[in-house]
Amino acid sequence: MLKFSACIATTLLLAGSLSAQTPVVHLLSAGPTYTSDDGVDGPKFPRMDMVVRLTGGDAAARSFKPQEMRLFSGNMMVGQGLSMRPFGQTGYGVKSILLVDLSGDIAGAPLEAVRASMAKFVNQARDQDVVEVLSYAKDTDIEIPFQANKDDLPGRLARVSSLEGEPLLLDAILNAIAHFDDTPPACRRLVVISNGHDDGSDHSIDDVIRAALAANVPIDSIGVTRSGPGNLDALKQLSQSTGGYYAEAQSPDELPGLIDQGIRAMRAVPVVTFGTRRLPSDGLTHNLAVRWENEHLNASVAVNTPFIQSPWAVWGWVLGGCSAAVLLLLFLYIRKRTPRRPPAGMVEWEPSIWNTSREEAARLSKYIVIEGEQPKTSDAANSTAAQNLQTPAEK
Repeated sequence: MLKFSACIATTLLLAGSLSAQTPVVHLLSAGPTYTSDDGVDGPKFPRMDMVVRLTGGDAAARSFKPQEMRLFSGNMMVGQGLSMRPFGQTGYGVKSILLVDLSGDIAGAPLEAVRASMAKFVNQARDQDVVEVLSYAKDTDIEIPFQANKDDLPGRLARVSSLEGEPLLLDAILNAIAHFDDTPPACRRLVVISNGHDDGSDHSIDDVIRAALAANVPIDSIGVTRSGPGNLDALKQLSQSTGGYYAEAQSPDELPGLIDQGIRAMRAVPVVTFGTRRLPSDGLTHNLAVRWENEHLNASVAVNTPFIQSPWAVWGWVLGGCSAAVLLLLFLYIRKRTPRRPPAGMVEWEPSIWNTSREEAARLSKYIVIEGEQPKTSDAANSTAAQNLQTPAEK
């Protein structure tokens, strides 16, 4: 009995250790997609690239194989993963926003560390990237706008200071998400530096999560634990629910290093190349589903396929045009060879008259009598015309 109990205990201990080593998958998210060569070595449709994020319950990235990813339209599989490479190797751009809490809660933190974090965030941008830096307390302010000149960065950072009012974290995140528009680049990222304290936002955390998922904006969070870790659960939930990453800074001096770590993590996000079939190249948006076969996780994704004219359609247009030209030429030939009949109201002439020369036809046209009108020629002229029209036998 003791041996049996010991065996059960050992089994439970091993199961617990295995479950601790294998984090529970929390979220599969996908997008944006790229269906043309808008990167360094982007695919040609029907192949396409797709950003795929697989995170565990601790908001950490989990590895997978590209062949494990399938693409579905309804119940029909339309594609499968072929290969995979890090986002940083594709050449696609990123639109990123850094949102920093500058309320009185962290006013005692050295502003130099905050400024260094902002500088690190802006200076890491490549030519194909666009970045913006926002600060918030009660209101949200733009510290460094999109497309700002990097030469103006020192002057802008020098003006960064603590803001008045209690922090409204959730409202500020919603305002930041609204700054993302439909202009390229398509890949988006929001990085939040905060201690997680919210002093009465008008919106709930569920509102923020829904808005982030609808806009396909993962939220990376850096929790500052200077005032205690009690408020950091909201930041963890935001990152876990949107496919972002979460980290904690024990002091403001760690912020620049964590910003750099987040940038490396972003550029390491997998981009899966899918081979597709039965997906029309009609230039329309198709709502598809990405499925990870190992645990049957699904994620919705919108794919804008390019418009590519089918070669069979091109040949159809060519053959149709040639057929129409042949029919037109045949119609003109038949019309030219067929004797023309006089219009209604004219005297019935012999067909040979209508095949005479143009001069002869002009000479004879003055003798045509239109129904309802009196002849305009004299009796002598009519007699002469009648004699000319008599056949040899009549004469």
